[in-house]
Amino acid sequence: MLLRRPGADRAAVLRQARDIPRICTRVHDSGWPELEAAVELLAHHPRLDVRDALFAATAARHGIDATLTADGDFDALAELERIDPADPECLARLGLSA
Repeated sequence: MLLRRPGADRAAVLRQARDIPRICTRVHDSGWPELEAAVELLAHHPRLDVRDALFAATAARHGIDATLTADGDFDALAELERIDPADPECLARLGLSA
């Protein structure tokens, strides 16, 4: 999931958003199991907000182990690798450009 951070360069975000269909092959729903898991994440990771916790719980339930986001709060989650869209080295691993 691409999460846009406030103040990010809109043109760069648009380029990255256009790459989503090439790097993301599925869209996953969230339900009660993910919400319950999100509450547990919130209890153990005080820096996470509700949206981030729900996203992380949904990713975990569907076997997703990485997310493309500039949000450093995800760094607290060992089970979810954060790929920073501002880091050209990270993007190169995905075959993307900044």
